[in-house]
Amino acid sequence: MTQDSDSIHAFSAVLTRLRETDYKEGFVQGLPVQELPRALLWTHANPPRRRLAFPTWSWAGWEGAVKPVLAKGVRLLQQENLPPLRAWKAGTHGQPELIYDFDPIQWISEDDLKARSDEELDVGRDGDGKSQASASEESPDSEVVKKGGAIKAKASAESLDFHHSWLHDPSSDEESEETDDREVIPRIPEKIARNTDPLFLIAKSMLEEPPSPPEKIDPDVLLLDAITIQLKFKKTRDQSRPDSDEEGLPQDIEENLKAKYERCLVEFQGGPRKQELRFYGSNAKKVINKRNGKDQDFIILGRESELDIGGDIWYALLLVDWDGNIASRVAVASLGIPDAGLLANVNPQRRLIRLK
Repeated sequence: MTQDSDSIHAFSAVLTRLRETDYKEGFVQGLPVQELPRALLWTHANPPRRRLAFPTWSWAGWEGAVKPVLAKGVRLLQQENLPPLRAWKAGTHGQPELIYDFDPIQWISEDDLKARSDEELDVGRDGDGKSQASASEESPDSEVVKKGGAIKAKASAESLDFHHSWLHDPSSDEESEETDDREVIPRIPEKIARNTDPLFLIAKSMLEEPPSPPEKIDPDVLLLDAITIQLKFKKTRDQSRPDSDEEGLPQDIEENLKAKYERCLVEFQGGPRKQELRFYGSNAKKVINKRNGKDQDFIILGRESELDIGGDIWYALLLVDWDGNIASRVAVASLGIPDAGLLANVNPQRRLIRLK
């Protein structure tokens, strides 16, 4: 194509069709808004060429095929509540327009939730003691709730590798509903204790203290209210892996969707052992070799648990570089740790990030 911008125009008909079907909330620079945290985790299949007309955080900014990342690559994963995240894009005159917001219900403690429910019951009764209709009566099973122009994402209890909409064929749902004798994976006890989970503690502050976005942002900036951590990783022998735990992948995932990775190790203060950090995509080995032994900033975008008692909790991460107060995307990674409380040792903090 003559101009870099021609690529998105050529794909616009596809995006228009997708808006009419699975992605009714639309797209931002080619990424589906309703699945923004996962959409930001795409990886390059081959060494890419940068398209200067697009921001680094969008697949549209690079030539060549891209792949989604199944956070660890194994089949038996339980998706945990998505890490709290808000996102704004530039509006018509550059004013921040909120397009994605996390679901607050997932991050309210049981005591707070009970107190709020009691208050709503008191307010919602008329003189005869009859309960009035409330928006809270909506089904809790819906995946996305639109409120105030932004998308509030609901966490699914299903495995990401099954229900990831980039890989999942909606037509198969009909077959699944008609089949009652398929294997059911029992839900394991909760691995994440809220009183020691840094994500939960920060999420509470995000609910209590609304963000203060700037008056204007650049058109190619994605403004994020997110949680970051800082990791220092070390190279390890035998770091290359051909494909993400191939023996555990669903049989219906095509070969060209498997994301290759390189592994390194992270040592946590107070942790029982060094933990595995995986980088995905064509630049994975280069990232590890160049940044070995140096503090690096990561945005937390996803979290899942392995479905066994001794399994790890896996975090999907976006490695970023800084130029002043502007962050740029570098690579996608996943971190496995046995206890969510270990994150307290890697400087978890809430940050307002201009991703460009």
